[in-house]
Amino acid sequence: MQNLSFEYPYAFLILIVFVICDFFFKKQLSLLYFPFLQTSQLKKSKKNIFKIIFKYLSIIALVTALASPITKTEISNIKKDGYAISLLIDASGSMQRPISRVQSRFDVSKEILIEFIKNRLNDKIALVVFGGYSYIASPLSYDKVSLSDIASRMTPGIAGENTSIYDGLFTSIKTLKNSKAKSKMIILLTDGRNTVTSVPQNVIIKLAKKYNIKIYTVGISDEVDVSILKNIAFSTGGKFFLAQNKTQLKNIYETIDKLEKSEIEQNKYSLTKYYYQYPLGLSFLSIVSSLFF
Repeated sequence: MQNLSFEYPYAFLILIVFVICDFFFKKQLSLLYFPFLQTSQLKKSKKNIFKIIFKYLSIIALVTALASPITKTEISNIKKDGYAISLLIDASGSMQRPISRVQSRFDVSKEILIEFIKNRLNDKIALVVFGGYSYIASPLSYDKVSLSDIASRMTPGIAGENTSIYDGLFTSIKTLKNSKAKSKMIILLTDGRNTVTSVPQNVIIKLAKKYNIKIYTVGISDEVDVSILKNIAFSTGGKFFLAQNKTQLKNIYETIDKLEKSEIEQNKYSLTKYYYQYPLGLSFLSIVSSLFF
């Protein structure tokens, strides 16, 4: 919001000096009185009210211009140093199994995933789904609404019934490798073991290191291959987590969110606009107008 202010408000003290001088230090003139002068001529010797108005108006406007009226607009320049994140979710048939009385593993995972997306305001996020094969549900995007909508429509089995973890990781790496972000990471969520693959584990780790991608692995059941998930995570600078229920899974994503926070640098500056020319113009017009009275 713009508020009018003055750069030099003390300039208004000049008005006090002017009023004092005008009332108490009048210019002395030698006056001659001729009784035979007509009444109209005597009136001209009196102070003209219009001259007084224009005189004060010109002085007030001139002092206002000297005080320099301005408005300031605060502008924030926010520099976002966000992450490029690929969320890799297991959509194999086993994800239909219940994790609670009312929800399946996939439903709980999807719910927490959407919440995580909404919290990462300054990051570009991609969605990758894998089962027997993998595909990119959404490339890197800042559009959290669209990402959440896509995630909400995903169902178990949409990528086949089997589990191809390495293929999913390979696809996620492809979504991140060309990103210019300073920090890149993959969050892998799975409830099973790698059953089919066309890409070896060592290739996945080499590629992740080559493109400076950190991989967090999250297991959502006792059926996961802990040693493989730990190796992938630790080899790329990430961490491994294991969840048995919804609360634990929620806490894991909250932990990752805290560990990998985007840096935000905010610079503020003021845009100043000057208005001295308006009272200065009014002062000039008042002086010119006084000449006609």
